[in-house]
Amino acid sequence: MAATPAAPALDSTPAPTVDALPRPEDFDIPVANARCISMMEGFPNDSLASRYQFYRLIQDMGRGMTDDVREAIDAFGAGTVPNDAPVMDTIEQITNPVLRQAAPGATVAQLGHLISFSTECADFIDGQVTGLAAADPSLRESAFNLAIGEDALFLRQILLDSLYRLGADMDPQHGAVIASYQRGLVSLRDDMEFAAFDAELAELEALAMGDLGDRLDVANASVNDGMYEDSTTSAVRLAKDMSDAARRDSQQRMARILIDILGSY
Repeated sequence: MAATPAAPALDSTPAPTVDALPRPEDFDIPVANARCISMMEGFPNDSLASRYQFYRLIQDMGRGMTDDVREAIDAFGAGTVPNDAPVMDTIEQITNPVLRQAAPGATVAQLGHLISFSTECADFIDGQVTGLAAADPSLRESAFNLAIGEDALFLRQILLDSLYRLGADMDPQHGAVIASYQRGLVSLRDDMEFAAFDAELAELEALAMGDLGDRLDVANASVNDGMYEDSTTSAVRLAKDMSDAARRDSQQRMARILIDILGSY
Protein backbone atom coordinates (compact mmCIF):
# COMPACT_ATOMS: atom_id res chain seq x y z
CA MET A 1 0.00 0.00 0.00
CA ALA A 2 1.37 3.40 -0.96
CA ALA A 3 2.15 5.74 1.89
CA THR A 4 -0.31 8.56 2.47
CA PRO A 5 1.33 11.83 1.45
CA ALA A 6 2.03 14.19 4.30
CA ALA A 7 -0.16 17.26 4.62
CA PRO A 8 1.57 20.47 3.49
CA ALA A 9 3.04 22.48 6.31
CA LEU A 10 1.17 25.64 7.22
CA ASP A 11 2.91 28.90 6.37
CA SER A 12 3.98 30.34 9.69
CA THR A 13 5.55 33.49 8.17
CA PRO A 14 4.14 36.48 10.09
CA ALA A 15 2.23 39.13 8.17
CA PRO A 16 4.24 42.26 7.27
CA THR A 17 4.19 44.94 9.94
CA VAL A 18 4.98 48.63 9.92
CA ASP A 19 8.36 47.91 11.48
CA ALA A 20 9.17 45.55 8.60
CA LEU A 21 8.71 48.23 5.96
CA PRO A 22 11.57 49.21 3.64
CA ARG A 23 13.87 51.71 5.28
CA PRO A 24 15.09 54.94 3.65
CA GLU A 25 18.44 53.37 2.77
CA ASP A 26 16.60 50.87 0.59
CA PHE A 27 15.75 53.78 -1.69
CA ASP A 28 19.23 55.35 -1.61
CA ILE A 29 17.97 58.10 0.69
CA PRO A 30 20.14 59.25 3.59
CA VAL A 31 19.10 58.08 7.02
CA ALA A 32 17.46 60.83 9.07
CA ASN A 33 19.54 62.58 11.66
CA ALA A 34 18.90 62.29 15.39
CA ARG A 35 16.61 65.33 15.42
CA CYS A 36 14.30 63.89 12.76
CA ILE A 37 14.07 60.59 14.63
CA SER A 38 13.34 62.36 17.92
CA MET A 39 10.59 64.45 16.30
CA MET A 40 8.90 61.29 15.02
CA GLU A 41 8.33 59.93 18.50
CA GLY A 42 4.74 58.82 18.88
CA PHE A 43 4.05 58.56 15.15
CA PRO A 44 1.13 56.19 14.31
CA ASN A 45 2.30 52.60 14.23
CA ASP A 46 -0.99 50.70 14.18
CA SER A 47 -1.36 50.38 10.41
CA LEU A 48 0.32 51.25 7.13
CA ALA A 49 -2.54 53.57 6.21
CA SER A 50 -2.39 55.67 9.38
CA ARG A 51 1.39 55.98 9.18
CA TYR A 52 1.24 56.92 5.49
CA GLN A 53 -1.48 59.45 6.22
CA PHE A 54 0.65 61.13 8.86
CA TYR A 55 3.79 61.31 6.70
CA ARG A 56 1.83 62.66 3.74
CA LEU A 57 0.19 65.27 5.98
CA ILE A 58 3.59 66.56 7.11
CA GLN A 59 4.91 66.34 3.56
CA ASP A 60 2.08 68.53 2.25
CA MET A 61 2.63 71.06 5.03
CA GLY A 62 6.04 71.95 3.62
CA ARG A 63 5.12 71.79 -0.06
CA GLY A 64 5.84 75.10 -1.80
CA MET A 65 7.07 76.75 1.41
CA THR A 66 9.39 79.67 0.62
CA ASP A 67 12.13 81.25 2.71
CA ASP A 68 10.12 84.50 2.86
CA VAL A 69 7.16 82.77 4.50
CA ARG A 70 9.44 80.99 6.96
CA GLU A 71 10.98 84.33 7.89
CA ALA A 72 7.51 85.75 8.56
CA ILE A 73 6.70 82.71 10.72
CA ASP A 74 9.89 83.20 12.70
CA ALA A 75 9.13 86.90 13.10
CA PHE A 76 5.59 86.42 14.47
CA GLY A 77 5.97 83.13 16.28
CA ALA A 78 5.90 83.50 20.04
CA GLY A 79 7.28 81.19 22.70
CA THR A 80 9.89 78.53 22.33
CA VAL A 81 9.24 75.14 20.77
CA PRO A 82 12.02 72.68 21.66
CA ASN A 83 14.15 71.91 18.64
CA ASP A 84 13.42 68.19 18.87
CA ALA A 85 9.81 68.39 20.14
CA PRO A 86 7.75 65.43 18.85
CA VAL A 87 5.52 66.37 15.95
CA MET A 88 2.56 64.49 17.43
CA ASP A 89 2.61 66.63 20.57
CA THR A 90 2.87 69.79 18.48
CA ILE A 91 -0.15 68.87 16.33
CA GLU A 92 -2.24 68.14 19.41
CA GLN A 93 -1.55 71.64 20.70
CA ILE A 94 -2.31 73.22 17.31
CA THR A 95 -5.65 71.50 16.99
CA ASN A 96 -6.73 72.64 20.48
CA PRO A 97 -9.15 75.53 19.73
CA VAL A 98 -8.71 77.12 23.17
CA LEU A 99 -4.94 77.36 22.87
CA ARG A 100 -5.26 78.49 19.27
CA GLN A 101 -7.53 81.40 20.20
CA ALA A 102 -5.66 82.37 23.34
CA ALA A 103 -2.14 82.31 21.92
CA PRO A 104 -1.96 82.80 18.12
CA GLY A 105 1.74 83.55 18.37
CA ALA A 106 2.38 80.16 19.96
CA THR A 107 0.30 78.52 17.22
CA VAL A 108 2.43 80.20 14.57
CA ALA A 109 5.59 78.94 16.29
CA GLN A 110 4.19 75.41 16.52
CA LEU A 111 3.22 75.36 12.85
CA GLY A 112 6.66 76.67 12.04
CA HIS A 113 8.04 73.66 13.90
CA LEU A 114 6.02 71.32 11.66
CA ILE A 115 7.15 73.12 8.53
CA SER A 116 10.75 72.95 9.71
CA PHE A 117 10.41 69.20 10.18
CA SER A 118 8.80 68.75 6.76
CA THR A 119 11.63 70.57 4.99
CA GLU A 120 14.70 69.57 7.01
CA CYS A 121 13.66 65.90 7.17
CA ALA A 122 12.20 65.84 3.65
CA ASP A 123 14.47 63.03 2.38
CA PHE A 124 13.47 60.71 5.19
CA ILE A 125 9.77 61.62 4.90
CA ASP A 126 9.82 61.05 1.13
CA GLY A 127 11.48 57.68 1.68
CA GLN A 128 8.82 56.63 4.18
CA VAL A 129 5.99 57.71 1.87
CA THR A 130 7.58 55.77 -1.00
CA GLY A 131 8.12 52.68 1.15
CA LEU A 132 4.60 52.68 2.55
CA ALA A 133 3.04 53.10 -0.89
CA ALA A 134 5.21 50.25 -2.21
CA ALA A 135 4.03 48.00 0.63
CA ASP A 136 0.36 48.89 0.03
CA PRO A 137 -0.38 50.29 -3.48
CA SER A 138 -3.94 51.15 -2.46
CA LEU A 139 -2.48 54.08 -0.50
CA ARG A 140 -1.89 55.81 -3.84
CA GLU A 141 -5.63 56.18 -4.46
CA SER A 142 -6.45 59.76 -5.34
CA ALA A 143 -9.48 60.03 -3.05
CA PHE A 144 -7.43 59.00 -0.01
CA ASN A 145 -4.63 61.45 -0.82
CA LEU A 146 -7.13 64.22 -1.53
CA ALA A 147 -8.51 63.82 2.00
CA ILE A 148 -4.97 64.09 3.41
CA GLY A 149 -4.39 67.21 1.33
CA GLU A 150 -7.55 68.74 2.77
CA ASP A 151 -6.24 68.14 6.32
CA ALA A 152 -2.94 69.79 5.40
CA LEU A 153 -4.83 72.73 3.89
CA PHE A 154 -6.73 73.08 7.18
CA LEU A 155 -3.45 73.39 9.08
CA ARG A 156 -2.16 75.93 6.57
CA GLN A 157 -5.33 77.94 7.00
CA ILE A 158 -4.81 77.92 10.76
CA LEU A 159 -1.34 79.37 10.15
CA LEU A 160 -2.74 82.12 7.92
CA ASP A 161 -5.53 82.99 10.35
CA SER A 162 -3.07 83.19 13.25
CA LEU A 163 -0.76 85.46 11.25
CA TYR A 164 -3.69 87.74 10.41
CA ARG A 165 -4.72 87.93 14.06
CA LEU A 166 -1.17 89.06 14.82
CA GLY A 167 -1.36 91.78 12.15
CA ALA A 168 1.27 90.18 9.90
CA ASP A 169 -0.69 91.18 6.80
CA MET A 170 -0.20 94.86 7.73
CA ASP A 171 3.50 94.52 8.48
CA PRO A 172 5.58 96.61 6.03
CA GLN A 173 8.23 93.91 5.74
CA HIS A 174 6.13 90.73 5.63
CA GLY A 175 2.69 91.97 4.51
CA ALA A 176 3.25 91.25 0.82
CA VAL A 177 4.55 87.76 1.64
CA ILE A 178 1.46 86.98 3.72
CA ALA A 179 -0.81 88.21 0.91
CA SER A 180 1.03 85.99 -1.56
CA TYR A 181 0.72 83.03 0.81
CA GLN A 182 -3.03 83.66 1.06
CA ARG A 183 -3.41 83.73 -2.72
CA GLY A 184 -1.55 80.43 -2.90
CA LEU A 185 -3.94 78.86 -0.40
CA VAL A 186 -6.97 80.14 -2.33
CA SER A 187 -5.56 78.68 -5.55
CA LEU A 188 -4.78 75.39 -3.80
CA ARG A 189 -8.28 75.25 -2.33
CA ASP A 190 -9.79 75.85 -5.78
CA ASP A 191 -7.65 73.09 -7.27
CA MET A 192 -8.66 70.66 -4.53
CA GLU A 193 -12.34 71.53 -4.87
CA PHE A 194 -12.09 71.00 -8.62
CA ALA A 195 -10.32 67.67 -8.07
CA ALA A 196 -13.06 66.61 -5.64
CA PHE A 197 -15.74 67.74 -8.09
CA ASP A 198 -14.00 65.93 -10.94
CA ALA A 199 -13.79 62.75 -8.86
CA GLU A 200 -17.49 62.98 -7.93
CA LEU A 201 -18.40 63.65 -11.57
CA ALA A 202 -16.39 60.64 -12.69
CA GLU A 203 -18.18 58.51 -10.10
CA LEU A 204 -21.57 59.80 -11.26
CA GLU A 205 -20.61 59.12 -14.88
CA ALA A 206 -19.57 55.61 -13.96
CA LEU A 207 -22.89 55.05 -12.20
CA ALA A 208 -24.78 56.56 -15.13
CA MET A 209 -22.89 54.42 -17.62
CA GLY A 210 -23.58 51.36 -15.49
CA ASP A 211 -27.28 52.23 -15.38
CA LEU A 212 -27.27 52.93 -19.11
CA GLY A 213 -25.55 49.61 -19.70
CA ASP A 214 -28.21 47.83 -17.68
CA ARG A 215 -30.94 49.60 -19.62
CA LEU A 216 -29.31 48.74 -22.95
CA ASP A 217 -29.00 45.11 -21.89
CA VAL A 218 -32.72 45.04 -21.06
CA ALA A 219 -33.56 46.77 -24.34
CA ASN A 220 -31.35 44.42 -26.33
CA ALA A 221 -32.88 41.45 -24.61
CA SER A 222 -36.34 42.73 -25.45
CA VAL A 223 -35.38 43.38 -29.07
CA ASN A 224 -33.68 40.02 -29.35
CA ASP A 225 -36.72 38.32 -27.83
CA GLY A 226 -38.92 40.17 -30.29
CA MET A 227 -36.64 39.27 -33.17
CA TYR A 228 -36.69 35.66 -32.00
CA GLU A 229 -40.47 35.70 -31.85
CA ASP A 230 -40.71 37.36 -35.27
CA SER A 231 -38.22 34.89 -36.71
CA THR A 232 -40.11 31.98 -35.21
CA THR A 233 -43.43 33.29 -36.49
CA SER A 234 -41.95 33.85 -39.93
CA ALA A 235 -40.47 30.38 -39.95
CA VAL A 236 -43.78 28.82 -38.94
CA ARG A 237 -45.60 30.86 -41.56
CA LEU A 238 -43.08 29.90 -44.21
CA ALA A 239 -43.28 26.26 -43.23
CA LYS A 240 -47.09 26.43 -43.45
CA ASP A 241 -46.92 28.15 -46.84
CA MET A 242 -44.45 25.54 -48.06
CA SER A 243 -46.68 22.76 -46.74
CA ASP A 244 -49.75 24.24 -48.45
CA ALA A 245 -47.86 24.56 -51.71
CA ALA A 246 -46.54 21.04 -51.43
CA ARG A 247 -50.03 19.82 -50.67
CA ARG A 248 -51.40 21.56 -53.74
CA ASP A 249 -48.62 20.16 -55.90
CA SER A 250 -49.26 16.69 -54.54
CA GLN A 251 -52.98 17.02 -55.18
CA GLN A 252 -52.32 18.24 -58.72
CA ARG A 253 -49.95 15.33 -59.35
CA MET A 254 -52.48 12.86 -57.94
CA ALA A 255 -55.17 14.40 -60.15
CA ARG A 256 -53.04 14.05 -63.27
CA ILE A 257 -52.21 10.46 -62.33
CA LEU A 258 -55.88 9.66 -61.82
CA ILE A 259 -56.79 11.31 -65.15
CA ASP A 260 -54.10 9.28 -66.92
CA ILE A 261 -55.22 6.08 -65.27
CA LEU A 262 -58.90 6.65 -65.89
CA GLY A 263 -58.26 7.87 -69.40
CA SER A 264 -56.74 4.54 -70.32
CA TYR A 265 -60.11 2.79 -69.92
